[in-house]
Amino acid sequence: MLKTALKLLLLFCLVGLLFSACDKKKTEDYSGTLLNMPKEAQDAAQQADLVALKSSIQAYRAAHGAYPQELKDVAPLLNSDINYGNYDYDPATGRVTMKKGN
Repeated sequence: MLKTALKLLLLFCLVGLLFSACDKKKTEDYSGTLLNMPKEAQDAAQQADLVALKSSIQAYRAAHGAYPQELKDVAPLLNSDINYGNYDYDPATGRVTMKKGN
């Protein structure tokens, strides 16, 4: 009787270890994906802001006959708060790009 109980206990422990190993792998896969989501969302938001900035720079030029001196000059044309520090801007050409490392 004791041997049977020990065998069952050992069997349950082994099955439990197998299941925990499987769940851990799934958890690691999902957690890696979930941890990357905020960065991917931030990158997508910055790309959308870049497109909005480019459009607003062109609208500013059409209205004023010249490119804005600073990116902040187009703020009235935008309906969102943009971190202008994430972008490089050349007022001579109107070219705006995302800074490296952002």
